[in-house]
Amino acid sequence: MFRWIKYILLLIVSTNLAYSADLEFRIHLGQGAFAMSDIHKLQNGVLNELRDMSIAAKILSDFPDFYYTRIEAINRFSPGYAGGLTWMHMETGGKIHYEDYSGEILSEQIVICDGIGLYNSWTIVEYDRLKARFNMPINALWSKIVLEDESRIYNETTNSSYELVALGLGIDPAISLTHDISKFHVSLEVGYQFTFSKPFHLKDNSDAILRVDGSEVSPDWSGFRLGISVGYKLRKSVLHQKTG
Repeated sequence: MFRWIKYILLLIVSTNLAYSADLEFRIHLGQGAFAMSDIHKLQNGVLNELRDMSIAAKILSDFPDFYYTRIEAINRFSPGYAGGLTWMHMETGGKIHYEDYSGEILSEQIVICDGIGLYNSWTIVEYDRLKARFNMPINALWSKIVLEDESRIYNETTNSSYELVALGLGIDPAISLTHDISKFHVSLEVGYQFTFSKPFHLKDNSDAILRVDGSEVSPDWSGFRLGISVGYKLRKSVLHQKTG
């Protein structure tokens, strides 16, 4: 399903490229903070189970702030509004570890998200080549969590891995400051992402929901964002020259 959505969006972008008077492509890189309250409970649950067995495991990573990426195809419909399509990627993870003379235990929780949606941007203030904008991408989010456990006792090693998925919605209001340089622009953006998501479940069984102490576990990508983007404008006149 996700593959077909990407093909449809690619077709829309190609059609827009043929007729758009002001198409712009952007690459956006930044760092995000992720709430992940349910995932923290999951990790603490694993840690407590190990400690109940008198295994003094430690948390090495607890879903820290991490990089995110967006790719955008945007058309300026009016001097004050631009809209288009956006794809985004986020990830973070947790790790629990224990080791002594007899063996080792490693438990990892890797959380990954891809999103596709609509990009919206309104110009607030414009002065020469400098612009302040209010941006609000709205994305459908496909999250997955990979739970990997490895235990080694002397020379014997046991591994297990489970993958669960969740569907959600992300709304990313932000303020950006943009400087235009010919057909290029550089933009600094600060904002906050609000996430609403269903609980994790097995890929082949939506009723097999991930729970901790009876409560459903959902991804929560909510948090502050700080990023920079580089864009390139491809105007209609250039397209006409290419098509002869």
